[in-house]
Amino acid sequence: MLKAGAKTGLEWRDLVDFGTTDFSIKGATAIDAKTAKDLLERGVPFVDVHYFWHEQRIPGAKHLGMWAFEFNEVTLPKIAEKTQEVVIYTSIANDSKLLPQAVALAVSWGYEKIYFFQDGLNAWKSAGYPIETDQKKY
Repeated sequence: MLKAGAKTGLEWRDLVDFGTTDFSIKGATAIDAKTAKDLLERGVPFVDVHYFWHEQRIPGAKHLGMWAFEFNEVTLPKIAEKTQEVVIYTSIANDSKLLPQAVALAVSWGYEKIYFFQDGLNAWKSAGYPIETDQKKY
């Protein structure tokens, strides 16, 4: 039961604008593989929100799974403060559900410098950049 004036927790959806193949998020910046690599080399933290993170990932990326509710207002600040840059991506390209939700949630929580790598790990590998593999999740 909702109370008058109470948030439903779904306000993040208002920040997402879905196109035919891509999406945009108000308050966040889409990046390509070259920009992602530049940000990684500068030490910007990367967060993979997909459960395949343990198989392959961008080097140094942290895992906060959307499906396991690990991506939240308590765990994200352990990786980046609200004023820091952070890149959010998935190990599956163009994930039409997880990535937009994660990015929009971060923006709605007050993160000011959110980048999202929509083509994610596939574009990273296609560019010939190194990956990490075979980390046990548990």
